Amino acid sequence: MGVYQFSLNQEQANLKLQEQHIYGSARLGVVKPDLEMIGTVDPSDVGEFDRVRGMKRYELSNHLGNVLTVISDRKIATVDNGVNIYFHAEIISYTDYYPFGAPMSQGTTDRTWSVEEYRFGFNGKEQVDEMIGESNGYDFGARMYDARLGRWWSVDQLFDKYPYANPYNFTLNSPVLFIDPDGKVVTIKDKASARAVLNTLSSKELKRVIIKKDGTLKIRGKREGSGNLEALRQLVNSDRNYNVLTSMTYESKEGTVNLPTTTSGRTVVPDFSSPRLSSPDNDIYVVIKPTSDEGAAEVAAHELLGHAYLYDLYEDGDKSKFPWHLYNDKTKKDENINTTSGHLWPRVSEARKNYDEGKGDKKREIRLKRQEKKFERITKKNEQKSK
Repeated sequence: MGVYQFSLNQEQANLKLQEQHIYGSARLGVVKPDLEMIGTVDPSDVGEFDRVRGMKRYELSNHLGNVLTVISDRKIATVDNGVNIYFHAEIISYTDYYPFGAPMSQGTTDRTWSVEEYRFGFNGKEQVDEMIGESNGYDFGARMYDARLGRWWSVDQLFDKYPYANPYNFTLNSPVLFIDPDGKVVTIKDKASARAVLNTLSSKELKRVIIKKDGTLKIRGKREGSGNLEALRQLVNSDRNYNVLTSMTYESKEGTVNLPTTTSGRTVVPDFSSPRLSSPDNDIYVVIKPTSDEGAAEVAAHELLGHAYLYDLYEDGDKSKFPWHLYNDKTKKDENINTTSGHLWPRVSEARKNYDEGKGDKKREIRLKRQEKKFERITKKNEQKSK
């Protein structure tokens, strides 16, 4: 992901890379290379490399993700009598926040200062200065937030799940304790689907997946995992609702649809060109046909960690991640053209490998059964509440 600047001067096009995000398991900061992208290479420069310090910006955040201080990769020496005593980081900006995200004003409190603008702040979200003033508004993805009021500009799309809360309030009015990630949920609809999704992961990674009280998933820890775990994390942190169910039928805009005999699963998305493949609401539904544990894991990897994952990236603007099959007469089921990213079959291969390695692993089976029992208890409680 990058920010570019394009200009046209006397019929000469100029394109500069101004900013790139630095990522680990989450955004760590940005680098500002100010790099010209159009031009020629001087042959005398080949083999040479210059490292310029001071272009990188690293975020120092608290437990809520609030960007408190931004430092560069340049170190400043403290000198005493001509001797370097120690080095300290070059500070680009620092900000203290009121509980609901408004920055403490400059001057009287001296709690906010910067030598250049930095776009990210409260909860690590991007500021929207052009609408309600500097550092007052934030883009959370699903909704826009006003830090002056401590309120959203629109209602919570999941307001029906929280009838006790005002749909405009922020983090149940407890911003020091809670955050509102820009995501929604991945919901597992039945025990068979829970087992299918969990079977796509390795034995070690099973411990990192938590089924919450409402049947939604959470990934424990920020440490980067396998391709399957990171695909699942993308969906868990998405701003869309994903529902996974094991069934021979599913609901669409056309009504109830039976899975064809030749189809082992299907991903149904909003506003698809075919009504049979279009979900009846704004949610995404991943349907797994009842089958063996191994088969269900492969279908879950193909549909949820493949099609649904690519759909999420595609809808977020990455048009290189085309989510659907691309067949032609000469190259059917070629993994390189099956999607433009060649992503689907590696997910299935990884699930198959994890399942095969887990055979006979008693600890893995115990962990799976514990998760299944927990899911059954949660499902029964939720069904009783809804009656």
